[in-house]
Amino acid sequence: MSCCFNAFRRQNFCHLDVQGFTSAEWGIPRWAFILYRTVVFLYWLAVIVVCIVQFNDVSNYFIYLSHLGQLLMLMYFAAALMVAIYGGSTESDKLISAKIENKEKAKWYHWIVLVLYVMSFDNSVMVSVSYHLLLADKTASVFEFGSFQKHVVNVLLMLNELFLNRIPVNFWYFLFATMWSLIYAIVSLSLHWSEVNSAVYVVIDYANSPVQAWLVTCGVIVFCPLITHLIFCLCYFVKMYLVKYCGRRKVVAPDKTKSEDSFQQQDSKELMELTASVEQSPL
Repeated sequence: MSCCFNAFRRQNFCHLDVQGFTSAEWGIPRWAFILYRTVVFLYWLAVIVVCIVQFNDVSNYFIYLSHLGQLLMLMYFAAALMVAIYGGSTESDKLISAKIENKEKAKWYHWIVLVLYVMSFDNSVMVSVSYHLLLADKTASVFEFGSFQKHVVNVLLMLNELFLNRIPVNFWYFLFATMWSLIYAIVSLSLHWSEVNSAVYVVIDYANSPVQAWLVTCGVIVFCPLITHLIFCLCYFVKMYLVKYCGRRKVVAPDKTKSEDSFQQQDSKELMELTASVEQSPL
């Protein structure tokens, strides 16, 4: 999994491949990639609208982590779509895919897309796993439309994103997922301190089971981001392995020696043609 840990080299710590945000793997044309991003964004927007309409208590819809995760994914799909359109290179797809290393400096919107991407992927894994382990038998069936979208389709969409885009993944990005967990912990505590809702989830009941609630909260902040991001890195490693051996054709760097030889051969050929023309011309 060295592809996920090479960021600990100082020169790679904050380096981003800018072309990875505007082009896809597997030789997919850029227009098809933008079309895919448009369809996914519109689909997820429609899902959120339907889920909110079907929810009994609309005013408290976004107090749940799974629902906030939906909103987070929508923000990522929107930002990724805009960057794919606005930040795209004017070069051809073949030239983009043939580049071995991109030296263009990443801009602020590339980092926004990256942060939203990591948060969305890690949150979708955490929400889906925790739902099926802790809450599935106490809430609506997983096959109900809203539940299925929030706890199954979300992971499938993010996995599809991972295998289609070229956004780099490094292990230290787990800090972004930790930041998202911390944000939700602050939201939960704010609901408790304002006496709106002290037990959004049964396992996090600050009023009746404060010790358990604090232990779960600390686990969500400290351990869950590490575990989910390790899964993220593992999936990225599998993807890079497939890309290397089954995907894009390897680009061979030009050989300096061969280039020099070709120039010499061309010069000698031109010299021979010039000599022949001189010999054939009348005195």
